[in-house]
Amino acid sequence: MCGIYAYIGESNSTGDIILQGLKKLEYRGYDSWGISIVVNGKIQNIKDIGSVKKNLEFKDSHIGIGHTRWATSGNITKINSHPHYDCTKSITVVHNGIIENFKKLKTELLKKGHVFISETDTEVLSHEIEEELSLGKSLEDAVINTFNKISGINAFVVLSLKYKKIVGITNGSPIIVTSNNDGTYLSSDLPSLSKISKNFVILENNQLVKINKKGFKIIDTITKTEIIPNKIKAEIDYTEDTLKPNETWLLKEIEQEPDVLKLILDTSLSDINILTNEINKSKYIYMIGAGSSYHLALYFKYMLTKLGISSEVFIASEFPYFIKTIHKESLLIAFSQSGETLDILDCIGIAKSNNMRIVSITNSIFSSLQRKSDICIPINAGVERSVIATKSFVATLSILTLTYNNLNKNINAGEKDIENAINTINNILSLNSHKKFIDIARKISKYDHLFSLGKGQSFPIALETALKIKEGSYIHAEAFNAGELKHGALALIEKNTPCILFAPKDSTYQSIISATREVKSRGAFTIGITYKEDPIFDDYFLVPYKESSWWIVSTIIIQILAYHLTILRGNNPDKPRNLAKSVTVR
Repeated sequence: MCGIYAYIGESNSTGDIILQGLKKLEYRGYDSWGISIVVNGKIQNIKDIGSVKKNLEFKDSHIGIGHTRWATSGNITKINSHPHYDCTKSITVVHNGIIENFKKLKTELLKKGHVFISETDTEVLSHEIEEELSLGKSLEDAVINTFNKISGINAFVVLSLKYKKIVGITNGSPIIVTSNNDGTYLSSDLPSLSKISKNFVILENNQLVKINKKGFKIIDTITKTEIIPNKIKAEIDYTEDTLKPNETWLLKEIEQEPDVLKLILDTSLSDINILTNEINKSKYIYMIGAGSSYHLALYFKYMLTKLGISSEVFIASEFPYFIKTIHKESLLIAFSQSGETLDILDCIGIAKSNNMRIVSITNSIFSSLQRKSDICIPINAGVERSVIATKSFVATLSILTLTYNNLNKNINAGEKDIENAINTINNILSLNSHKKFIDIARKISKYDHLFSLGKGQSFPIALETALKIKEGSYIHAEAFNAGELKHGALALIEKNTPCILFAPKDSTYQSIISATREVKSRGAFTIGITYKEDPIFDDYFLVPYKESSWWIVSTIIIQILAYHLTILRGNNPDKPRNLAKSVTVR
């Protein structure tokens, strides 16, 4: 979840370089941040809570490490912010992951006289390395020995004052390195390095990297021998911060969705053919996801069902409990925006052990998920800097929609429907149409509970609706299958309870209208997402019905409504509390 950035080189502006890198990593964690640089023979720590500060003044330095934090161990305080010193202040460490046995290690270190400052598990690392160095070990051996003592999925980076060196090591959490004429860079995120070079090395599990001004070396932590790494060449468009005053990434990325859909129409047909072929030749199909990605998997299940294709969908964290029922040598489709979601990667390991064929659908083509998959389908949404997923979700919806049409041997109809959707979305995104969103958002923003209801193919979109609203506005939003209303959910409806209902022109329409009457008779304020006017709704958004794209347009309507709810309730739409974009811990 956290972001790591490091630099060593010829530039004396190391503090500024790392600060700029951390700004690009804030989507991975923004509870707090910190930088360590070597200045006048000492390691200087600059740390704070909240967002990474801009325009700080740093003294000249040629080496440093930095970190953006998403708290997993210890409260959100300046003291708990990374980097963390050892007792001698000659070592600092930044860390991504959870050290599952840190209490045992900390107890042992306390008995040896080490003094801890923070509540974090990370501080164990700096003191363990200090202990190893006191025994005469080299920095590399001290780091490897410490690495071997800890349990869990972890990556950490060490700055040594004595050796004027930076060392990184990983097990299951990304570390990427690259270099140019100015020096060598390390990050936990490939796009943050996109302006530095086009050639990168991504560390594999149980590898150590030591970086210097001229470049880097990779060491196998088991054999302790040097590895000649495979370099990847990547062209990544990561535009610099261009937000205008009062502009947000969330709305900007929603506004980019028509262009994303057009790009998919122009470039993704070959990938859609590949996905189609994999589905056609598979007897058993399983799908996994987490959060919005789970909703996408469930949505695709409904689409496949319409074609008579059977599949099973699991929340990624639950998949391991069903492994005894999974057919070996079957197809697993893994959905993940970041490609680094730990629960997803755990499933991939289980799937491989059962000889399953793995197809990933992700927005991060050089991610851990991509590298572990047999086939990767890129969704081509571009870098998404708001923590709340919008354009990546809609991009995946469009790929699934086109795949459905391809399986149905009607790809041209799907393309035409998405072209029509692009025009509809552009109209929705016009300035004048925002008035309706704001008016409805004002009516419901004062309430602390909201419900969304769908049925059939609309149910996963209802789930996504509740998630988008709760992520940004912090309203308690919950989704129900409309058929389940009488089985308990109706007890929650009281006067003026906002209810969003999806009423497409399909076999679910009359059922949704009946559900609307039921909640309305209990006093609910009903908002319809529908293809035609109906007085049963207190307010509504009209979406022209196209079988292949109605849910795409409906999703964008919900995203805009959630955005305005977030703004009206005074919340940060790009950095919702307690959440991070890439969930790399359990």
